[in-house]
Amino acid sequence: MTEHTFYKLCMRDGSVSDCFIGTTRNLPQTRYHHKSAVINRYNTEYNGAKYEYVRNHGGWEAWNVVPIAVSTYETRTEMLIALRLLVEREKPMLNGLPSVAATSEAVNERRRAVRMLTKLRAERVDQEVAKSAMAGVLESY
Repeated sequence: MTEHTFYKLCMRDGSVSDCFIGTTRNLPQTRYHHKSAVINRYNTEYNGAKYEYVRNHGGWEAWNVVPIAVSTYETRTEMLIALRLLVEREKPMLNGLPSVAATSEAVNERRRAVRMLTKLRAERVDQEVAKSAMAGVLESY
């Protein structure tokens, strides 16, 4: 069982209601990650829409990572379901923005991985068919 903290990345003074809801097992590290993505031009997520939004609305100093709940889950899937339900209920605008991970490079890498997996599965099926056919041939002798 793993403990997860659900949190909001939101404006300190509440002047902007838009926020991001996430989950983490290490809140200080998550704060650092978000801060770095906002202020460090060399961070791979610097140009993500969420972090551009934060920069355009006061910058990192105007935003905060606030814990909203702590829960324990058996599996990552259970935690992701709980996060999805929370996001659907709260409707945080920043969760809907595209991330840098949605860039064409990441999409192309995902496509390559799916093609490779499909090819491996097809090879495995071919091997199983060959084994089955050989078994039938051997039985007839």
